[in-house]
Amino acid sequence: MQARRPAESFAWRHPLVSLAVLIFAIGFVFDAMLELFCIGTQLYIYSQVTPFGSFADGKWYQFPLIWESSLVTLVMIPAGILLYRDDTGRTQAEKLAQRIRAFRTRPALGAFVVMFAIINVAYLCYGGGFALQRALKTTTSVACPWPFPEAKVYDPNGLYERNGQTGPYSAGIWSGWESGQSNGRPNVALPASGGRCG
Repeated sequence: MQARRPAESFAWRHPLVSLAVLIFAIGFVFDAMLELFCIGTQLYIYSQVTPFGSFADGKWYQFPLIWESSLVTLVMIPAGILLYRDDTGRTQAEKLAQRIRAFRTRPALGAFVVMFAIINVAYLCYGGGFALQRALKTTTSVACPWPFPEAKVYDPNGLYERNGQTGPYSAGIWSGWESGQSNGRPNVALPASGGRCG
């Protein structure tokens, strides 16, 4: 992009911002295609998603498009930026590591530690986005019908049962305080009308 533009262009003046935007665009599309393929082959599913911004919410192949494909780039962007070499030939990770006195004599170790720390913070943000959705209880759209009849229906919040999916149910191992439900899986009854999953 820089090679085709004059030196006063945005790509030359702000190479890291340009790289971040490019990584977001490519990463979003790549992740969406990869996830839709994996879900379509039933390698895994998203049993509960936030309806807003999701692809095919309520179907067995539902996918939180905006949420997953955006949040996963939170990991890709810092990785790409930290590996970017400037005109001095050093990566951004090496330049950050040189600011820490303990790593001035160990540049390779310093670059590794800086990258390890920043990428872990990025993964915490990625997981935190989904933890926030779970804590706010916005993941109300369930994949109907449950596509794995040989396995218990994963239903920690009782949403499948509330939507008419017959059991047996599995609350999972994090259905207590970890999911904001101090008493575990709530007791709900199948709807008389059969429900959406019935």
